[in-house]
Amino acid sequence: MMKNKQFSALSNHIKLQKPVNRVSIAEYNREIDEAVTRVEAGEFYTHEEVEKMAEEW
Repeated sequence: MMKNKQFSALSNHIKLQKPVNRVSIAEYNREIDEAVTRVEAGEFYTHEEVEKMAEEW
């Protein structure tokens, strides 16, 4: 069973969470379709390219 201190900490954590902006299934599917189109058009970075970019951070 959860102790009062644990419950209080969990309760405070939940209260501080930002609201989640949900999207509809149609919007989700549209975003996926757009992402697939970008990848098929070659608009992406390879793992090696990202590693090189990260070295400059």
